[in-house]
Amino acid sequence: MRKTSIIIILCIIGCAGTQGKKRAVKDFRKKDEINVYSQHWNISEDSLNLFLYFELPLNHLVFKKSQDHFDSDIAFTLVISDAGQNTQIYREHWNKKITQFFYEDTRNPEHYFTTERNISLIPGDYTFFLNIQDQDNRKSWKINKEYKLDRVDMIGPALLFVNNVESQKTFAVSIMNKTDTLWIRTQVNLQPERVISPMGEDEFKIDSYIQYTITKEKTIIDSGIISVIGAGKNNLYYLPIPMIQHKRGWYEITLSCQGEEQTVAFNYRITGKRYWTDDVDELVGVMQYIFPTHSEYKKLKKLDES
Repeated sequence: MRKTSIIIILCIIGCAGTQGKKRAVKDFRKKDEINVYSQHWNISEDSLNLFLYFELPLNHLVFKKSQDHFDSDIAFTLVISDAGQNTQIYREHWNKKITQFFYEDTRNPEHYFTTERNISLIPGDYTFFLNIQDQDNRKSWKINKEYKLDRVDMIGPALLFVNNVESQKTFAVSIMNKTDTLWIRTQVNLQPERVISPMGEDEFKIDSYIQYTITKEKTIIDSGIISVIGAGKNNLYYLPIPMIQHKRGWYEITLSCQGEEQTVAFNYRITGKRYWTDDVDELVGVMQYIFPTHSEYKKLKKLDES
């Protein structure tokens, strides 16, 4: 097991979100949907911070041509209500202007506009309503969600980040470029653990280590220990996770500490052409289009990888 001892970078409220109690959201991006991710953490004894991150696909919007760019005007309305009493406790309206310099970018389904909000709430059950309106064609999207916000005990809901070209951490669900280090943002509230000393006396120690496990298709490909050092703001940290495998596909990272776990799932899909692969399943899958009968394909699937 690898031990990674690094002073954890303090979190100065960064990018993104996902809703999750024990498991972070997978890549639910679809061409006809608005994506909403969330994360929450303790900010005092009786209040939480709910982080909301919105993604809107550009190819759904109307862009107006200007002299050297294209513009689109979008209006957002967010309403949060108490689920039990159906009482509105938060409402906000804001406008955003989206600018693109190339028409092709306005039609690319992989390009998203993002915006985010931080909202202070007390623990409880909430309903969430978001209305997004394209001001030029009056088309609108309405999203309804429910959130159950509990205080974070040991490890809070986790989100995945990567460093961009400017070395700034950005939220990631799908990773498009090769990277050697992933960053998990989570709140870590380390608690003293009672132990018996060699002299038979009670002592208390703080376990400052978090174990991580990376799996791909239910197979463990790496594991290690992260040393949590320093005091993050609101005990919020970016935890470094080494990425040793660069094959395309779905991965999961599980953090565990003193009996609690949080899991983040992400899709690793590097763009560009590939002329070589050592992924046996990928190679064998192609052969079903070559063999004249399905039985010959099934024989190939049963061969040993060596």
